[in-house]
Amino acid sequence: MAFGGTILTSTELSEALNKRGYPFSAERIDELAKSNYIPFLLVDGKHYRYLKKETSQFITENLVSTLETGAYPVVLPVVVPPDSIDCPYSLRKINRHLVNLPDIFHSGVYFLCLEGEVVYVGQSINVANRLSEHLRTKIFDRVFILPIIKYNLDIVETAFILLLKPRYNITNKGRLSTPVSCDGPIIRGKNGFEDVTIDDVVENYL
Repeated sequence: MAFGGTILTSTELSEALNKRGYPFSAERIDELAKSNYIPFLLVDGKHYRYLKKETSQFITENLVSTLETGAYPVVLPVVVPPDSIDCPYSLRKINRHLVNLPDIFHSGVYFLCLEGEVVYVGQSINVANRLSEHLRTKIFDRVFILPIIKYNLDIVETAFILLLKPRYNITNKGRLSTPVSCDGPIIRGKNGFEDVTIDDVVENYL
């Protein structure tokens, strides 16, 4: 397959963007690419490259915004990196995999917490947008995000809902609401999904 246009490294793309007044570092560009948030070329399975025109246009159209006078951005609760705080006890085994809330340009499974308890488990390919919706309907004081590739979102979310049984994931009929049927493909423990553990999730998907 042939590609038209100039192909750049992240360093070269960063320099081009900075000349236009957009302060994106090479590290940030590669991070966005690895999270499948911006278009990229993968060379030899490990080298990230970028089409100058297409990627620059995508970044300026989707990651740069203008706030009108008097307009305020949505305020989201911010947490510091997990290694310097105490996350909920039920998430301790995946602590090192959780990311800081500002790094929300990931697809992932997220955990809404209130006073040290996980009260809701959800997933999205755009966690920032989804969290702004929850601010209007749920009560929580902290958020943790577990980066997961898009293909595995439903399975991993279902496993954590079955494991943690958060209050906001329970329907009016007292049942757990999950995106994957318990009879479908799911992370299983030794005796099926009923005894699934966080170790099973870590072993299969992290």
